[in-house]
Amino acid sequence: MIFLLLAIGASVLNAIILKRGETGAHDRLVVMASNYLVAAALAVGLWLVRGAQGFSWPTLALGLVGGIFYAGGMIMWMVAIRRSGIGTSTAALRMGVVWPVLVSMVFFSEVPSLYQSLGIALALVAILLVSLSGRLGDASTEGSAVLLLLATWVIAGACFVTLKVFTEVSPKSEKDALLALIFGSAFIISWGWVILRKRRFRRGDFASGSVFGFFNVTSNMLVLTGLQTVPGILAFPILNTGILFATGLLGVAVYGERPGLWGVLALPAAAGAIALMSL
Repeated sequence: MIFLLLAIGASVLNAIILKRGETGAHDRLVVMASNYLVAAALAVGLWLVRGAQGFSWPTLALGLVGGIFYAGGMIMWMVAIRRSGIGTSTAALRMGVVWPVLVSMVFFSEVPSLYQSLGIALALVAILLVSLSGRLGDASTEGSAVLLLLATWVIAGACFVTLKVFTEVSPKSEKDALLALIFGSAFIISWGWVILRKRRFRRGDFASGSVFGFFNVTSNMLVLTGLQTVPGILAFPILNTGILFATGLLGVAVYGERPGLWGVLALPAAAGAIALMSL
């Protein structure tokens, strides 16, 4: 559990970076591409320092496909933010937790206890409340915007599923290789998109992306370690709900945000979900 709590902490720090980026009018695409540049360098460097151990075919496939999901998910999320607002789009991203939970139950026979089942249900309620607290009145309701949100939801879930499947089919010793493959392929895809879109490269965007990349690698490493002791059916709801709870509390306490009734109700729902899943 401690590794999941640390992963939540790393993700919250990244949320702060994104918050500062919004106020500083950073280019989200360049920030995300810079994130994958640094993340790839760190992941590959860590893999080499630890002996550059070889990897199996399942790890290779999961790493390459995972990189597509990671980069694609970020791109979809950023486009969805522009069309539907950050609150609704981020909720769609976090709702991706549904997919690894289903995979854990259907393919790996993980069955939660009664309290844990209630916690998972409450976690989904908390995420839905966050979605309602987003500025839905300002969000686009066009068919293309809805499709973007659905794509964000599906691809975000695929990222989580990649990590879960790895813990079930590949040796634990190949964790460093997996992250090197994921972030390496995500780096190539994201920078290809930056070049294709002819985005301007600015020092501030790169600085934010670099710090984001460090915590991105850290968070994923901690999640993979946590999955070795906590079933995926619990790990992913705890992770996503914990991030929602911490970032929501931070927004209110530090940034003076006013999330509205639904956002306020989401905080105790998230706290209750974490408590129930921990029983």
